[in-house]
Amino acid sequence: MRIQPSRMTPAAVLVAAVALVITGCGGDTDTAAPVTFPPSEPTSTTQSPQQAIGIADDAGGTITVADSEVGPILVDQDGITLYIHTLDEGGVATCTGPCAETWPPVESPVSPGDDIDAPLLGATIGDLGTTQATFNGWPLYRYTGDTAAGDVTGQGLDEVWFAVSPSGAPVSVQ
Repeated sequence: MRIQPSRMTPAAVLVAAVALVITGCGGDTDTAAPVTFPPSEPTSTTQSPQQAIGIADDAGGTITVADSEVGPILVDQDGITLYIHTLDEGGVATCTGPCAETWPPVESPVSPGDDIDAPLLGATIGDLGTTQATFNGWPLYRYTGDTAAGDVTGQGLDEVWFAVSPSGAPVSVQ
């Protein structure tokens, strides 16, 4: 007796895939996941992250390192402090909507300054299809409370917003 392999229609395959995704998304919603530093999967590719998602390398601003009252930190081409949100995991930005009005994402592509470890620079796709710069896997933001180069008024806010060190780690609250 010969057993025929089952032949699933494309619709049946889609239903099965959706069912697997839904069951994989369950879990205990009462327990918050611990924050890890740095994220478990830092960005590094053999091509630039911008090339990996189809963006030209020569557009956007430059990220560099500057001294601040909290130590060396990442800043944009205007000297404005860049921040990470420790609730972001796996390179996914969670600050959207009204949050992004106060903490605007750093648009990608960006270029690394001479003092930046270029393989740590990357990009992620935002919820509206925009690209956001990342560093060591963390999506990058500016803070609207910082009005001049060198300001670090967002440092430690709500115990989840931190300036970024040149290694890509959050700068600890001092």
